[in-house]
This record gives sequence, C-alpha cells and structure tokens, in this order.
Amino acid sequence: MRAQKLFVLTLALSFLTGCAAGPQTASHSLMGMDQEEWRSLSSSTSLESLSELDGNRDRKLTLSESGLDADSFRQIDVDGNGKISTDELLREATRQARAFQQAAPDTEPEKVKPQPPTVTPLSLETLPNAAQLFIDAEQIYPAILESMRTAQETIQIDYFLLGGTIGKQIADILSERQKAGVKVRVMLDGQAGIAGPTQTQVREVLSQMKLDLVPFKFFPIKFMPQNRGMLANRFQIDHNKLIVVDRRVAWVGSMNLFDFATMNHDLMARIEGPAAFELSRMMSEEWGEPLSPLAEPPVMMQPVLPSQNSQMRLTQTGIQQRNTKQVLLENIAAAKRSISVAMFEWSDLDVVRALGDAKRRGVQVRVLLDRHASDEKYMPWLRFVDLYGMPNLYAAKHLLKEGIDLKWYDAQLAMQELHMKVALFDGQKAMFGSTNYTFQAFNNFRETGVEVSGGPVIEQLNAMFEQDWANRGTTAKALNVKERITAGFVAYMEKKRIGWW
Repeated sequence: MRAQKLFVLTLALSFLTGCAAGPQTASHSLMGMDQEEWRSLSSSTSLESLSELDGNRDRKLTLSESGLDADSFRQIDVDGNGKISTDELLREATRQARAFQQAAPDTEPEKVKPQPPTVTPLSLETLPNAAQLFIDAEQIYPAILESMRTAQETIQIDYFLLGGTIGKQIADILSERQKAGVKVRVMLDGQAGIAGPTQTQVREVLSQMKLDLVPFKFFPIKFMPQNRGMLANRFQIDHNKLIVVDRRVAWVGSMNLFDFATMNHDLMARIEGPAAFELSRMMSEEWGEPLSPLAEPPVMMQPVLPSQNSQMRLTQTGIQQRNTKQVLLENIAAAKRSISVAMFEWSDLDVVRALGDAKRRGVQVRVLLDRHASDEKYMPWLRFVDLYGMPNLYAAKHLLKEGIDLKWYDAQLAMQELHMKVALFDGQKAMFGSTNYTFQAFNNFRETGVEVSGGPVIEQLNAMFEQDWANRGTTAKALNVKERITAGFVAYMEKKRIGWW
C-alpha cells in the first residue's frame, strides 16, 4: 500500500511543471495522507504530486478535487479564494511533516557523536615521592611481576606493547589477582604492535586475556590531535608504559613488556607517593571510571626519610594536555653546567637548537643516540630495505652542526637498542618516560613522563649515563653521502608527517 501511495506522489501536481496527467481517480485525495506522503510532498522541489486531482488543469485544487471536508479545506486555503494554490499546498505539507515529526513517539534519536574522555590535567606542582630506578630486563621484569603479585585492590595498566612470554606471565598474574578480588583494568594500543612478529606476540596475549575475562580496552587514539594527509596518522599509537598497583605504587619509564624488548638497554622507575595516585586517577578517567573528587591518596607502605625523597611532577602528551616538550625546553634553558641525553628516537629540531643555545652559553652538552639499525626485528621485511639510522641521522646531522658532543650507542647484545628516553640537567634534575624527541611523540602519540630532582634516583641516572658514555659509545663523525641522503629523506617524511617515529 505504501509503495502505491509513493507512486501516486511522484505523479501528483504535474500542473507545476506542465507535465501531462492521467485521468482523475476518485479514490485519491488529500484526505488521509500519512506521514510518509506529507514528508515526501514537503521535500519535493518541483511538487510533482497529486496532479491527477487537478481535474480542470488550472494548477489549483477546488474543494471537490482535494477530497477534503470544508473545515480542512479552509485551513489550507489561506487566502480564502476557494482554491488551494501550489504555495498553500507546500505550506500545508511542511506543517504536516513537522507535526508528524513532533508527534512520533518512536522517532529514532540522532546518533550521539562519541566524546573524548574528560581527564583532569596533570598537576604542575612538584611533590615529594619515593623513587627507585631499575635498569634493563633482568632488574625490571622481576620487580614489576612481584609488584603486581602483591596487589590487594587494583592493578591499572596502560601499555604500548604487552606480548610474548613476559606478556603471558603478566596475563596469568592479572587473571589470578582478578579471581582474588583485585580490580584489573588494562588499556592497550589499538595497533597491537602495528605489524610482524611484534603484532603476533601482542595478539596472543590479547587472546589469553579475553579467554580469562581480564578486562582490556584500546586507547581512543582518534581523540588525539590528527595530522593532515592520507598516511599521516597511519602509525599513531598509545605509546605509554604505565602500571599502577593499589593506587600507591606506579611504574613509569620506557621498557616494553614483550620478548623483543628483553635485550634492550632501558629503564623503569618505581614511584610511591602523590605521583602514583595522580596516575591512577588519570587512568581511571581514561577508562571511564573517574575517582571521587574526595578520594584520598593512600599512605605510603613504608615511611621514607626526607633524604630519600625525590621532588616530582608528571608530564604528558594526552588528549587534553601536551606539556612534555615545553617542560623539556624550560629545563634546557635553565641548565647552567651540563646537559646529558640518552635517546632512542630523535627528529625534533627545536630541541636540537635549544641544546645548541645551551652549548653557546657554556653548558657542557653530551648526547648518546641509538644507531637505529635494528628495526627489522619488529618488521622482518625491513631487512630488504636499508633504513639504518632513521630518523636519528637527521638529528645527528644537526647536532653535529651545532658542535654538540655526540656518540652512537654500541649495542652490547644482538639486536639491542638504546631504548630509553632520558635527559639530565646539571646532575640534579632529570626527565624520563615514554616520550622520544619527535614531533609525533610531543604532539600526536599518547605519552607520559616524569620530571624528577633529588633523591637516589638522580644518583642512579647520573651513574648509568657516565658509565654508558665512557664504555658504550662511539664518537659520531660527519655524515657520509649515504647518511646525508637518509637524513634528507627523513626531513621530507617529517614535513609530510608520515614517519613511524
């Protein structure tokens, strides 16, 4: 029946366009038209409808032609001339369509556009926390596993890579702790390792957590700033490395939790205090379970002497706040004696220029940079393409131009990377975390770091850097032709924002 009515509407009111009409059929009239018919009529630009009712072909409808009762006819015949004109008919069609729209109880609501999670900005205030540094897999993994095994209330994880044997061990602990009543929340990167064996390792752990009913989500990376260009956001990731246990102990740093990370030179810090609670609150808000504004930070498990405290504040590249680069540049500008950097990936020239300015005012500047020659361990097909040094040759070219002391890190194990991202200022303050010195890390990736001054962790970081600088680095020389070509290619990719770094 509805199909027949719509067919009639396509033939009606041809008097507006001069179209021919068939003979009048008494069974059709304006009386009893339904919602669909009035809506169709109101949206018709040519009003080619109801033409068969116009018996005398004068492009107007009389009372008898309309099929309406006298009262209904008068409501449409606004000018009272005894005929319904095309304008009057269109006006009535629009009114009827709106009336049906307002009266329909089952009208499907408009789809609500998803909104980003509302996350309270990280505090800019520095507060005392207890912190301890763990270096490389043999120190980091056992300590993190033990920390999660002792969880009594909550385990919150936000991680880029969770896979392989170490990932499965963590999944087992999460399943066991959840059965014991611990609330578990796992946030992961939606790329699941992007490609190759890395992705395979991560997906195996995802399958295990799904079978064990361990709750996990993928970070809503679409709410992070997006670059223009078809391929510009292909590699956008949640690059965080965060774990918080019982809202009081946090693990912050740059060590991934998967098998291809075990050989890397890397670090994580165990933090207990206000910073851990703030990270817990942030992760709860991103999950969609914000803490009560009145929630009090849990007390430290063990009293800490003032001499063992470190002053800390957190930085991030997040949905509502991106301040890591700003804090980094402020610390570079404030340094008076020395700046030491150990970095995995680097392409941001603003930081290079800031270090050049520091050197010109008499600050000792040293940079230990990863050679970036082992990407094929993540994506085996890269072994057919010589991508040695991307993007770091680009930074190296400009660091050398600024006269900065630069060394390439010498791997101590097969496929080892200098994966940490750490800067030291005057031997008294440091910044470290998941953030590489790249445009994407400062603007588009999800990253978290910490600024720390004082306490044992600073002593540990200084000792580590001095040992690496003395024993694990080769002085960088001027780039050869091939390396300059690679640096130029990186410059192009930076301009187009299509790099994976």
